[in-house]
Amino acid sequence: TKTVKEQGYLFTAKEISTEYAIAENTARSDLKVLYDLSLLNSFKSGNSMIYIAHSNLLERLRNTN
Repeated sequence: TKTVKEQGYLFTAKEISTEYAIAENTARSDLKVLYDLSLLNSFKSGNSMIYIAHSNLLERLRNTN
């Protein structure tokens, strides 16, 4: 995905829901799981949560079992 290919890419649940044709609530809950696993960082901008992958995302994914 873009988070792996484009380091520093910022995205929202709405973008993910559009890109993968899933409900926005599904995207939001999936992103929360990734955040809870320390695979993503997030911050609030207005009414939206903005997500960004850690710079060492691939390494973190390899170490997640």
